[in-house]
Amino acid sequence: MKNELKSQAPNEEIIELTEKQKYINLLKMAIEEEELSETQNLNEAIYLIDDIKISGDFDYGVRGLDHNVLLLDDQNWVDILQWGTIIVPETSSYISDKSIYELEEIGYHAVPLVENHKYTMEENDLQLINDLAKLKESAAALNTSVKETDAEKFSKLSPNQRQAILSELASQQNHSSEYPSNKPEIESPDFDI
Repeated sequence: MKNELKSQAPNEEIIELTEKQKYINLLKMAIEEEELSETQNLNEAIYLIDDIKISGDFDYGVRGLDHNVLLLDDQNWVDILQWGTIIVPETSSYISDKSIYELEEIGYHAVPLVENHKYTMEENDLQLINDLAKLKESAAALNTSVKETDAEKFSKLSPNQRQAILSELASQQNHSSEYPSNKPEIESPDFDI
């Protein structure tokens, strides 16, 4: 399965894609079991992820479905917000750091992830998201990837431990750009990539 995943996406995106794909599969199953429904009408959508538009199940102009239905398994709001776009039809807004032309064309406005009005993220969650992104960027710059088990270990470390690893990676990045080598080795007492 690992080789199959490597052929589907660049190494640094494997972790995110597998968790995201699991979630998409759960959404599709919920749609098949009629627990959720899809819509093509963006004015009635409450969540967009890839090619799926989850309906708010509107009845006479009133949304009948709460956003909490998007919490299907062990996902959290941080993941759901990162993987897709929450839409709040009542306020003509959507939560995303990316501009979505189709929504803006019908009068919606973007609310950044960290400033969203519907769900707030803990400061620690935001720091972890940033740290994981930096970890993936550093690994890619060093021509390696982040294994799922390593990312899991990394996410369980304290913020100070994560910063120490990121600093070490940045130092190795600087060193490898000064003295290029074919295959850099990254070692840390608590963490391996």
